Amino acid sequence: MRNARVLASFVAVAAVAGGCGSSDTGLTKAEFIKQATAICAKSDKANNAAIHKALSRDPTPSEIAKVFNDTALPLINAELDELAALKPPKADQDRVKQMIAELRGEAKTLAAKLEADPAKVLKSKVDPYKKSHADFQAYGLTRCGG
Repeated sequence: MRNARVLASFVAVAAVAGGCGSSDTGLTKAEFIKQATAICAKSDKANNAAIHKALSRDPTPSEIAKVFNDTALPLINAELDELAALKPPKADQDRVKQMIAELRGEAKTLAAKLEADPAKVLKSKVDPYKKSHADFQAYGLTRCGG
């Protein structure tokens, strides 16, 4: 079940996201963080349930890669889309937009690495979301950081 926890953590860390909007002023930073945190909490619960349902009791690395690509990655992108619909403060819109793009890129890279060599990725101690994780934590989205 360790591999299931690893996959769930990939999704939880991916939830370290914020959104961007086109309003003149957007939400205050505190309002944005509160709404983003609520989205992350709701999504984390639903994502973990979907992943555990999709995984067998003792999944192989290849099965984990398939579940990540077929189940987790679409859930990550849906969560990012929901967060992107929020309107951060005007001063933060470019920063948040960049953070979301970066996280999408890291998730896509992880998917490709899992496809190529799932066992190697699962044995790695490297955080696949290291940069975006640090950026979202620094922004104040600590609940989403897992």
